[in-house]
Amino acid sequence: MRNIFSVISAIFLIILFQCTSKENATSLIEGSWNAEWLLMDNTLADIFPPESLIMNGEILFNPPNSVKIKAFGYDGCVFASDTAENVLKYEFTDSLLNMVNDKNEVVFSYLVKEKSPDLISLEMMEDIKLTLRR
Repeated sequence: MRNIFSVISAIFLIILFQCTSKENATSLIEGSWNAEWLLMDNTLADIFPPESLIMNGEILFNPPNSVKIKAFGYDGCVFASDTAENVLKYEFTDSLLNMVNDKNEVVFSYLVKEKSPDLISLEMMEDIKLTLRR
């Protein structure tokens, strides 16, 4: 009987930790951020000038899971040639940021490399770095 209680207690603590961890991660990201996308593909550095590998923008994370993305493209930018806006849903954990459409299909998936209340560093496919700053 003591072993069953220990197992149940351990499972409860794991579930509680997972829920608390997700809530803490979500509250960390909520709000307005300045965004900078950087293409880190070295093979393109010979083709494009360094300034064309960077795009700035703004990202607003609203509770419970809405995200508004505004990307400031420009002529010569490898990301976009004009300003683009998109509204998606997001899922944020300690290690992953997924942005999903209305069908819950992942549109963008970023690995969390660093996070603090004022800076979040993300990476997609080892080629694109997204830095969020307050």
